[in-house]
Amino acid sequence: MTTYVYRVFGLTLSSEIELPELRPSHPDTQPDFTVRWGHVPRVATTKDPYGLSVTETGATVSVTSVARFHVSGGSDIRVDPDPAADEVTIRLFLMGTAMGALFCQRRMFPLHANAIVFDGQAVAFAGPSRAGKSTLAAAFLDRGHAVLSDDICVINSSIDGVFVAQPGIPRVRLWSDAVERSGRDALTLTRVRSGMDKYVVPTRAAQPERALPLEAIFVLGSNGTEVRARALHGFSAIEALAANTYRASFLPMIGDPSVHFETCLKLAQHVPILELQRPWDSDRIGEMADQIVAQLAALR
Repeated sequence: MTTYVYRVFGLTLSSEIELPELRPSHPDTQPDFTVRWGHVPRVATTKDPYGLSVTETGATVSVTSVARFHVSGGSDIRVDPDPAADEVTIRLFLMGTAMGALFCQRRMFPLHANAIVFDGQAVAFAGPSRAGKSTLAAAFLDRGHAVLSDDICVINSSIDGVFVAQPGIPRVRLWSDAVERSGRDALTLTRVRSGMDKYVVPTRAAQPERALPLEAIFVLGSNGTEVRARALHGFSAIEALAANTYRASFLPMIGDPSVHFETCLKLAQHVPILELQRPWDSDRIGEMADQIVAQLAALR
């Protein structure tokens, strides 16, 4: 069976499943984890909204009509597909929710955020689904700024203690209205999954291959009548980071909440966290981008 080797989120993976979304890595590179096809036993349903169950051998993520993913030791993901599922949809959940379980097992910090490159540093836009993260990242892409990560931004500290953001999946996923506003043609793009009115804008050509220092995190969670940013400090900053951790509901079951809290605390102490207050008006995306640029200038 053919084996594919890729690099993403600061990790090298060896996969039996072709993942064309990802950046290939040298085939002789030692992998940090493997992805393979295999049987995953059915488990009892749980109340977790993302279908996570904990077993004696690891964690199982069950996605109805798609696949069951067994994640073990932070080093192996086994995929048992539903016969009716297409591979694009399987890959979507593999590189999303299943990776969320792997991050927990490896004690990594994944922010639910897009990140762009601004003057050689990373700037992250965090928020829940449909908060406008990808639309804002696309606005900066159209201004000439590379996209570092889409939807999941893995953050860790480098050897010298500086927090860095790792390159994620090189794409931006936009709903059809955002595609239209950006001047793109949906007919030239691939759907995120069959029947979904959301499209993939590839960004690999301009994406940096290495982690970048994290300059700031903007939290897109508050609506207002005007576009403005306010700095978050202390517990408010920690709370914002915790609330916008990717698949945070997994932490009590397979992660280490104390390690996660410590990371949130250190991030809040060393990286500016700002809440972007704005009216939810897609026509004001440019104004939001301008406000972010102004805030970054003020931080320097």
